Amino acid sequence: MIDTLHIAIRVELNTELFDDQWAKNTKEWKTRDHQRVKRAFFARQLWVGTALVHLKYHPQDYLEQPLLYVEISSVPKILGYPDGYLLDDISPAIRETNRTLRTIDGFPNDLDIWKGIIRRIDYCFQFDLGEDINSYVDVISHLNYPYRRRDAHANDPKRGKDNGVCFSCKSSRCTFYDKGLDTSARDFFGVLRMESSLRTAKAFNNAFGVVESPKLYEISNDMLKALLLKDLHILGLDLPKIFSIDRAFEVLKKRYGSKKAFVLKDTLEVLSNNTVVSIKKASQYLGVGKSTVYERIKEIKSAGLVPALNTSGKTLRPLSEFLMSELFPDIRLKSVVIPGKWSNRIESDTFITGSM
Repeated sequence: MIDTLHIAIRVELNTELFDDQWAKNTKEWKTRDHQRVKRAFFARQLWVGTALVHLKYHPQDYLEQPLLYVEISSVPKILGYPDGYLLDDISPAIRETNRTLRTIDGFPNDLDIWKGIIRRIDYCFQFDLGEDINSYVDVISHLNYPYRRRDAHANDPKRGKDNGVCFSCKSSRCTFYDKGLDTSARDFFGVLRMESSLRTAKAFNNAFGVVESPKLYEISNDMLKALLLKDLHILGLDLPKIFSIDRAFEVLKKRYGSKKAFVLKDTLEVLSNNTVVSIKKASQYLGVGKSTVYERIKEIKSAGLVPALNTSGKTLRPLSEFLMSELFPDIRLKSVVIPGKWSNRIESDTFITGSM
């Protein structure tokens, strides 16, 4: 489930033992007394399995303490898995990474990245949608995520075709794309990949309600799935039905009456217009403020509708059902329970190491 992973570890390395694969550079830090200082750091990269791992070691950071960054491009590739395959349990990959790092001259024999602080984490889920995948991508491409920019996603622009949608801001992103177009492997025909990323302390605070970024052993698969469910909820993809405009109007009319239903119907049609790429554009088309558009989207969701039109003629399953069946395999739920923020960091001993 975890793909890209960046870890920071407070550990002192013996730089005198570093070989010529390390490059020495300088970085400017802002100290706690607001002074800017330049300090040396060392960088190198290596392959662990088929995953590229970048190492950056700062003998002194802004706190005048040693700091090692371990940046893993793809956790499954550490074990030699090809692109697109996910691991339910990353502990073998972490063990292999620890084993490899401990063989580097200057590294301690007890180095353990489980105890490192997460600086970036990309986590994924893959929905097996078959021939319906284009219908889902079309619906998602017209949704809006508050305070995030919506862009087309294309892993390989040379193919001349966008294969998904990305909702991003400086600290986080959530991407949906057709994995079958992204890779040549036949195993991924009709597979929609949802990939979310946390990249800053603010993002971790919003996700887990903690002041400091969590350590790797404090994160479980179920916690990450709950965050994916939250993203689906914000987009409206946890709702039980995705309707065409005619069926949507009937639902809105029954809920709000004819006058309000016509207003919300117009809003739905504008949001589903291919030239409307933002809430700002939608507000200009409708002649109302952005806050009014957001309020109408909430009303559309309250009626049980995804705020985008489905032109496929099919009733599409909520994507949340796939994730809920993973979290609660014995229970079929009609709606998603949205996780609240954790008020305190969960103690590490409540988790089994490697349960991801």
